Amino acid sequence: MLNIVIIVALSALGAIGDILLKKAGHGGPKAGLWILAGGAAYALTIPGWYYVLKHVALAPVGVIYSVSTTLILVGVGVMWFDERLSGSELLGVAFALVAVVSLRRLI
Repeated sequence: MLNIVIIVALSALGAIGDILLKKAGHGGPKAGLWILAGGAAYALTIPGWYYVLKHVALAPVGVIYSVSTTLILVGVGVMWFDERLSGSELLGVAFALVAVVSLRRLI
């Protein structure tokens, strides 16, 4: 269970990096600072990934990481950037959750 928490936390930190880079993409005088902050967020995940990849098989790590990142970014996009989800995108989110549940025994 601890490994799942660590993977989700690393996904969240990576998502913070993504959000900072999205802010940089909007331009402005602070775009360079947003890029550096986003890169720093990514860099902070390296020790965590080293730990996780030593202790958990790659397949479940990949699924938990991709699903948690997707869910975090979908939530941020909807709540902060006023993005909308189509029915097929909502179905994709549901399938992502099913993938996590189906791999729980491997972690």
